[in-house]
Amino acid sequence: MIDQGFDIGETTIRNRLRVIRDEKKEAFIKQEYDYCDRFEYDFGEVRLIIDGRNIKGYLAVLVCPASGFRWAYLYRNSKMDVFLDSHVRFFEMLGGSFKEGVYDNMKNALERHD
Repeated sequence: MIDQGFDIGETTIRNRLRVIRDEKKEAFIKQEYDYCDRFEYDFGEVRLIIDGRNIKGYLAVLVCPASGFRWAYLYRNSKMDVFLDSHVRFFEMLGGSFKEGVYDNMKNALERHD
């Protein structure tokens, strides 16, 4: 690199290589599902600006991996009845259910709400 005109030291290069080698590697395995085999559920907080006001909302998102279909519903709180309501609305809209459900980010569903 020095021969190519770069002003860099060996220690700098070694330190950078160490960082690159230590980075966690992620692997993604493409999975295929039959229709009605699986749905995936995610729930999270969203920030909205409506009429110039900052509003906090909660978004339930259900995905059908076999078809790529996504459905979402916005709520005003994260109580257990919201979690249950999102499932009822989704399954009523589809007219059925799935063999399995996979849940992500369920801290709010497991917390106690008075």
